[in-house]
Amino acid sequence: MSNANPARAATQRMITRDDLLGLLDALPPEELGDLLDELGVDGQVATPALPDPSMLNYYCELERRTIWLDTELNEEWLEYAKHILRWNREDEEAGIPIEDRKPIKLFFFSPGGDLDVNNCIIDVLQMSRTPTVGINMGRAYSGGAFTYLATQKRYVLPHASFLLHTGSAEFVSGTPAQIKSFSEQYNRQTNTLKDYLIEDVGMDAELVSKNIEGEWYIDAQEAVKIGMAHGIVHDIREIM
Repeated sequence: MSNANPARAATQRMITRDDLLGLLDALPPEELGDLLDELGVDGQVATPALPDPSMLNYYCELERRTIWLDTELNEEWLEYAKHILRWNREDEEAGIPIEDRKPIKLFFFSPGGDLDVNNCIIDVLQMSRTPTVGINMGRAYSGGAFTYLATQKRYVLPHASFLLHTGSAEFVSGTPAQIKSFSEQYNRQTNTLKDYLIEDVGMDAELVSKNIEGEWYIDAQEAVKIGMAHGIVHDIREIM
């Protein structure tokens, strides 16, 4: 009968993922170190059977139709628009009445970002027939705030805040015609944001015109008062 170490013998044949995990669990630390040296492995061994916890949580949240918008607004957010479209398609194909559909929940903690992506997400949210719920978990600034305002039901944590502004126009070099075109486009975008707040969100026109050109910070209480949010969350069960 051979006295060969079974862990070492296993390295001479094709082993499965489960084989590897079992061997790693069974080996004493010193023998594991010897085996790694023999295999030429430097440093820690990644365990392929165990997913990245953050990715696991991401997909679990998607199963609940929950999206966390907790980064700078960039092209990666377009993936969220795809999910919203998919959930709408699933509900339409299943013939589920709007009032019976599982809501899409969007949790915000974003400093804002890309205006073009912001406009795409807003358009998709406004077209969504499946109900959408926005929750400001701490901050919804700039594009993050405008995206939040496109959700149908909006809530805010007691100490969360918003920032509304028209953004900043960095100096653009070029010919007079190019600078003129950029300026005209910037003004169009600024007016579009104003119209969005007044016509789509229902905010007071005079209030918007007075504050939007600066850095307009809004706390939870004021957000409810001026119609940005429908309520302040005081019980975690309200957003579960």
